[in-house]
Amino acid sequence: SIYVYTVDFGTAIITVTATDPSGLSASTEFTVTIGTSTPDSDFSIVSGFTSSVTNAQRTLIRAAEVQWEAILAGTDLPDVAVTAGFECRGLSFPDTIRADHVFLSHVGSVDGPGGTLAVATICARRSGSGAFPVVSIAVFDAADIDRIVGAGSLFDVAFHELAHGLGFLSTSFARSGLLASGSDPHFTGSGARTAFDAAGGGSYTGAKVPLSSDLSHWREEVFDIEVMTPRLEVGVPQPVSAILLAAMGDLGYAVDIGLADDYTLPGTRPPIADRVQPGPAFDLSGDVVHGPVVILGTDGSVADIIPAPPGYAAPALSGHQVTIDVRSPPAVRSPPGPADPLDQVSWIREPWPAAPRREARARRPR
Repeated sequence: SIYVYTVDFGTAIITVTATDPSGLSASTEFTVTIGTSTPDSDFSIVSGFTSSVTNAQRTLIRAAEVQWEAILAGTDLPDVAVTAGFECRGLSFPDTIRADHVFLSHVGSVDGPGGTLAVATICARRSGSGAFPVVSIAVFDAADIDRIVGAGSLFDVAFHELAHGLGFLSTSFARSGLLASGSDPHFTGSGARTAFDAAGGGSYTGAKVPLSSDLSHWREEVFDIEVMTPRLEVGVPQPVSAILLAAMGDLGYAVDIGLADDYTLPGTRPPIADRVQPGPAFDLSGDVVHGPVVILGTDGSVADIIPAPPGYAAPALSGHQVTIDVRSPPAVRSPPGPADPLDQVSWIREPWPAAPRREARARRPR
């Protein structure tokens, strides 16, 4: 194989000569043209990883991102410039990136073994109508990450945390006028209510669509194994319901409902054999960190800063490397060289790992 690494736009003639040990040689030449790339109309997520995230973990996290890209592929948002030096929970961007959404992943201390597996934070939103999140981060608990991977659950956890990063949380619900709190908290979006009824919730007598007490998850007692409840059952598939995708539509995204998994609410389906006796579960309650949120213009200028709730301070990731290994479609691969340390920035043209976007439901690893 021959790899050609580009350094600029234009046309060049490449001549390749091969010589064997006896001195015989042969040559061939070909023309290569490098043009400006055509902007991708699909919704795209730029992946950012600190050196704490292993390659195997990155592959599963990226798979979750690819599924969200497929679900939101019809969403047309202007790219926002996130400028070099922008900080998200203490992690600094080494270069300026233009993106629909940047999702950062870090493995670090959360609350020790057996507690909350990961926490998600929105660091920046777009200015203007919709205020869609543009930068978010998930911190996976170093004390639990091996257990998550061993149980085959990292994909589901990453998908869950990215949903928060894209706006499935109380502050986005409230900003969109879709949150009713009180003694029976619920999400009021019309699309989600319709999907809830279609999944067997027509006879549900409470307010629809029921949320957990933290206002950022579906209610466990009603939704059971759905991916956005605060409990992840080990060894049981966590379906991505049409209710979740419809809720993202209510928040303003263009969603492909056809990528939802088959799902019906408890009481409208046979019990899961694996759960006749309660099995092990991972705790995802309390996994949303409400820190200050920067409002960015498309040019990266700071339009506003929404402070953290009174008396609340999001913990910074101090003491960790702040350079980020960003794997992103828009950039050009660096020339080959000595093995780079993990704290260096790598830019590559193709999504990492390379994978088609459209068959997300069949591609979900279990």
